[in-house]
Amino acid sequence: MADDQQQYVEEIKIRQVRRQFADPEITSRIHEVPPEPRRSTGPAPRAGFESGLVFLFFAVVYAVVGYFMLTEGRIVSFISLDHLNEAYMVWWNDPPRLAALGLDASTFSSIVYMPFALIKPFATSLVALPVMSAIAAGLLMASLNNLMRVCGMNLGFRLVLLLLFGLNPMTVYYAGNGDPVILGMVMLAIAITSVIAWQVTDQTRHLAAAGLAMGLAVMVDYMFILISVGFLCAFMVIGAASKHDQGKLRASLLLFLTPVVYSLLFWCLLNWVLLGNPFEWISAQNGVIQVNTNGALQEVGTTFADSLGDLFTITLGTAPLALVVGILLIVVGILRRDAVSWALLFVGLAVAAAPVLRAVVADQADLLSLSYGLPIAVFTFGAVAALGRANDNWSAGVAVFLGLGLIAAIPLSWNVMGDYRYQNQEQAFTRWVEDQESQEGKRSLGGYQNGIDPELAMANYINNEIPQAKRSILVDPNFSYGVMITSGRPQNFFDRVDQGEDDWQAAIDNPWLWNEDHPDTQVRYMLVTTSRAGDQLAKKWPLAVEGGEAGMEPIFRTDRYVLVEISETRPADSAGGEDDDAPQTSPNPVTPVSPINPNGPSLTTPSEALDTTPTSPVPSTGDTVEPNNGSSSAPALEGE
Repeated sequence: MADDQQQYVEEIKIRQVRRQFADPEITSRIHEVPPEPRRSTGPAPRAGFESGLVFLFFAVVYAVVGYFMLTEGRIVSFISLDHLNEAYMVWWNDPPRLAALGLDASTFSSIVYMPFALIKPFATSLVALPVMSAIAAGLLMASLNNLMRVCGMNLGFRLVLLLLFGLNPMTVYYAGNGDPVILGMVMLAIAITSVIAWQVTDQTRHLAAAGLAMGLAVMVDYMFILISVGFLCAFMVIGAASKHDQGKLRASLLLFLTPVVYSLLFWCLLNWVLLGNPFEWISAQNGVIQVNTNGALQEVGTTFADSLGDLFTITLGTAPLALVVGILLIVVGILRRDAVSWALLFVGLAVAAAPVLRAVVADQADLLSLSYGLPIAVFTFGAVAALGRANDNWSAGVAVFLGLGLIAAIPLSWNVMGDYRYQNQEQAFTRWVEDQESQEGKRSLGGYQNGIDPELAMANYINNEIPQAKRSILVDPNFSYGVMITSGRPQNFFDRVDQGEDDWQAAIDNPWLWNEDHPDTQVRYMLVTTSRAGDQLAKKWPLAVEGGEAGMEPIFRTDRYVLVEISETRPADSAGGEDDDAPQTSPNPVTPVSPINPNGPSLTTPSEALDTTPTSPVPSTGDTVEPNNGSSSAPALEGE
């Protein structure tokens, strides 16, 4: 019996060994064997603590430079000012409203300012502007350091190249003025690093990082939509060169595209629900009306050839290596069969084409602003650094080549900042660095009148000379945002965010009827912007700023704003056949020689006292503020 059991067991073992699990018929039909999966080369090198030190160093340096540029140079980006005001209104309007962010371009910039706007004095003193951009610039430099580390550059070269890039006057200026362009540079640097790291490691997390960066960049500037297409082509090139199967390649592209597409779909949905048109957001503009410039250059048209010429000027001035980097990428791509070089070529074409297409489609030459040189500079930095990883022996030579290009870019950037026509006060920055004198009241290229004194003077008068009542001042926030943020009291202003566009427009059309219907929110004043056309209050009441509207008396003026007092009851129409639109004999607003000293958190030294004697009833010319020595201070804020 035992022998039979042993024989039975052995028989089973023999059957298990000789059994065929694959059907011969199926095996005969298999003609293709999938290739061996690509071996991962391990995670990309990470800078870790080193990048943290780079971030901290540059953030502190740029914050200090930006603070003195604000307080001593009196140079303020009004694009940044508008975004800071939106963020401030989200927290401190009464009641707080997230709708203050609006649906304009660069909404992500306003969201970034929200943490800084939580502290009232930090926001209303405008110190939040340089701090935000300095932190973003620190992140940019840390990203560039990580990019060079992935490309295999040693620490010494990395530090020297970071210093040269950081010393460029264009980088210093935008790292300290709070402009949203620095946020786009950060996202672009992260995406370029992700392209190179994905080719090196084949890890999909780099695809996700690039997609998220581009998704956020689209909310900073719509031109990144086209640049995202360039990155899509880049990932396709790398995937094809790596011999990924079609399923993996499609999954990789979807992973990159998902954040970008979701951001666009979310934006379309918001516009559809709130504005009735899912594509209402499409615009070539940045969504901000800068009231410190006359806007005359917006009327200048352009052609494709002219835009290419402007692009060449910008590129030569800010990133001269970009003029040859395309050729280098093609040469290295052919000689080394380097997929990254071909991939970055597509990205570079998109970076160059985006501003040109924007200017040509809108037929507006000033849209090709000097600030677009910075994304070109970031791309050039990343593309040249990537050439070093194509061959282990090229790293030192590429670092030297990149360093020479960055050295040449410093004087070239300085010159173009003083000469290029379409800019945002870069010329004023160069004058301040050279002369160490306040730029308050001075003119610079682009029709800018530098400084913030008109806003501070009006905010001081509103805070100290008129009754403080909720929603008592009608205002167009697209124009008067500077006064709103420097006053620190958004609850006193009645804008379209408070009760909607229709009610706000109704109050403008007939403030007396509004007061009768809303006894709890009496409109007693209008703040009218005079430096730029388009203010809704000025359109409805064009003579109010000169005392030419019955029942409206101008009581205070700066060279950008006029505060008009509205009578409690509308006076009867004048008899005797007089023209109702003729100027009245009421005195003009008082004209400040310099802003009032509010004894509040000072930007610089206290200003001189203000003469509040009414002027003669001669109609104003609009330029009524005399240039001062630049000394001023921020308005006093209640409870701070």
